[in-house]
Amino acid sequence: MDVSITEKDGETEDSEIIRVYDIEPNTRKSFSLPKRSRYYQAVTDIKLLGSGVGYDKLPGLITIWILPYDPFGKNMMIYHVKNTVEKMN
Repeated sequence: MDVSITEKDGETEDSEIIRVYDIEPNTRKSFSLPKRSRYYQAVTDIKLLGSGVGYDKLPGLITIWILPYDPFGKNMMIYHVKNTVEKMN
């Protein structure tokens, strides 16, 4: 059972989606979690962005994985993962 919640900038029919929350429960240990995450993000993006629409219209995406194990082996319950760009010297 997956859950997808959309957050809009208003309450009208033509309100823009500004953020999507994708909740992915996983009942067993998966050794391909990074690729599964990439796949689910791509599927979500395809549903949200029509052909010919600029990428700037793509809403924010927050994915929450609920796992019965620690995927990084650091004995933590929550990890915050972000995409960042750093200056290289």
